[in-house]
Amino acid sequence: MRRFVPQLEEHLTDDRLADLACDLLPLTQKAVARQHLASCLPCRVRQARLERRAEDVTLLYTERARSIKTPRNRDAFLKRVDDRLAAHVPCRRWSFRKPMTALPNMLPITPALATSVILGVAAILSLVIWQQQRIPRISSNSLLVRAERWDTANFAERPTVVYQAVKIRAGKQTTERRIYRDAQGKRQPKDVKLTAADAQLRGNFAAAGVDWDEPLSAANYQRWHDSQHVREDEITREGRHLLTLTTETPDGPVKAQTLTVRDTDFHPVRRTIAFRDSDTVEIAELEFKLLPWSSVDMDIFQPLGTVETAASETAARVIPFRLPVMPTPQQLDEAELSVRLVLNHLHADTGEQIQVSRTAQGVQVAGVVDTEERKGQIQMQLRAVPYVAAKIQSLTDISNGSGKENKVASAAMGTTLTAPSPLETYLVARKQSLPAITELAQKLNSSAVAISQESRAIHDLQTQFSSAQHRSMITSATLTELVFSHRERLQQALKEEHNLLRSMMDSDLPAVASGSASLTDMADKNLALCAELTASGTPKSRGAHVILTEIAASLEQLTADSHDFQDMPQSGPALSGKR
Repeated sequence: MRRFVPQLEEHLTDDRLADLACDLLPLTQKAVARQHLASCLPCRVRQARLERRAEDVTLLYTERARSIKTPRNRDAFLKRVDDRLAAHVPCRRWSFRKPMTALPNMLPITPALATSVILGVAAILSLVIWQQQRIPRISSNSLLVRAERWDTANFAERPTVVYQAVKIRAGKQTTERRIYRDAQGKRQPKDVKLTAADAQLRGNFAAAGVDWDEPLSAANYQRWHDSQHVREDEITREGRHLLTLTTETPDGPVKAQTLTVRDTDFHPVRRTIAFRDSDTVEIAELEFKLLPWSSVDMDIFQPLGTVETAASETAARVIPFRLPVMPTPQQLDEAELSVRLVLNHLHADTGEQIQVSRTAQGVQVAGVVDTEERKGQIQMQLRAVPYVAAKIQSLTDISNGSGKENKVASAAMGTTLTAPSPLETYLVARKQSLPAITELAQKLNSSAVAISQESRAIHDLQTQFSSAQHRSMITSATLTELVFSHRERLQQALKEEHNLLRSMMDSDLPAVASGSASLTDMADKNLALCAELTASGTPKSRGAHVILTEIAASLEQLTADSHDFQDMPQSGPALSGKR
């Protein structure tokens, strides 16, 4: 069943993407593939590249056919194209024919012949079973995802030091390195002066996309693997518990790379880089340990609080590969939308103080979260997005400077005496308790804030990315997914506030005309009305019945706008007819 129903966390291969585009997958596999594409941005990027290449080839053949003036030559060219396509159509069904040998002419079945046939069939079956066991039933993307999961899940959350000893062999040169790094990425090792040979070797590593401080990183290999537009993968078994992924490329400075992992836990133990114009470099792990900070010499790392540490926690950790100095506007659009999609999936764009800003050099993400675990979760997801610098702080990081302010604010709030709110006056007259009224007011304000935030997010996306002329297919797909996600949250918040109003009122309130205000203006008005309804009252405050009537009208207008607003325009003919 694992062959026919792959798990959702496994990336889709190029063959499965092609079968999905040509509608050749069975119904179950098609549903699994679409579900995976909805939550995996790298697979959607590779799908877009495959569709773009298919369109380029189709356009090339079409222009070639149109350039042939003679009808006879054009028909001959089209026939050759059809024959070439027919030659690559896989055979999907086996056919068996009844043997034409007459029964009387067959050899008589003797015990010796039967024994020989049985032994021969058993030998063939044993050979087939042994060969099946030698060939790993795992895709290259699945192997890299599991290896990368081992890198992040085993020690990223512990305050430990990762110690790794590796041997690097390049031609006649052999180097042994002992690498120390902070598992949580807070402290960076000090720079060590390299010899001329090591400096040249580090330059070769950079050209091959290999991190000098993490040469056996599965995530690093995954980034290089995905950056190769044309590649050929092969997985072989070495020994009893080793799997080797070999990736060959037809162009570029690197001819091929291999990554060897243990099949028990997918821990990377060896990597080779075959350069096209020089020798092959082999990196083998000699030792791997997780050490407590008490057993490590602190002089190996830079002190906390330095400029280098702060810089490494932002740009160097978020963008672990070389990028152009000035990205293009299209690249900035893709980066910003990818950041917003990551925050949307983590539910970090609502309820948390996180802001996304954009400069000429990239996208800045800054904010404050509650715990260190939440901070690490957001930073880890943002590291995969290029041109992004994240500076997320937890309450622990800023606790020293905020304690006195909170105490002063609490004291000031405790000494203020106010009159009951219009909602409290309205519900106390209907025999409701004060705790129930307080809980109802909190839920009403929360739903109003959610409506305002989601409306503002939809308005910002439609305003900032309104032009579809120079928008790429990836940008359009990400933008559409974001708009639909915010619209679903908006409709859910509207439903919750509507249910709260129905629980307050004895009967439905008459809705008054609200005019033709925009979505954001109506959401801000709804938020202000809810604040007026639940705020401490004054002698001149309006009655709750009047405020509830206006809130009901604003909800009707918001509900209609959330269903009637137009989708974002798509760019290019590649998205027409597809969803």
